[in-house]
Amino acid sequence: MSQRRIAVLGAGHIGRIHAKLLGSVDGAELVGISDPIESARENVKALHPVPVVADYHDLIPKIDAAVIASPTDSHAKIARDLNKAGKHVFVEK
Repeated sequence: MSQRRIAVLGAGHIGRIHAKLLGSVDGAELVGISDPIESARENVKALHPVPVVADYHDLIPKIDAAVIASPTDSHAKIARDLNKAGKHVFVEK
């Protein structure tokens, strides 16, 4: 089975859980994490050896799918952007 390249968008508590769990999913490869908050990015950098960026748009060309674990009020915009780019989307709720 080929690996699905997945990003986690949101590096808060729930985003960190998803990033950790993706490491144990057959066929999934965590390839990036994004969060606009610098302290959240710094915290997650120590846990995962993947690119950690402020703007999720930087990851879109590099992924097949994303877990949206950002604040609820940002879910719709991020999901629309990912859908327009033809990416699979999981919205954490």
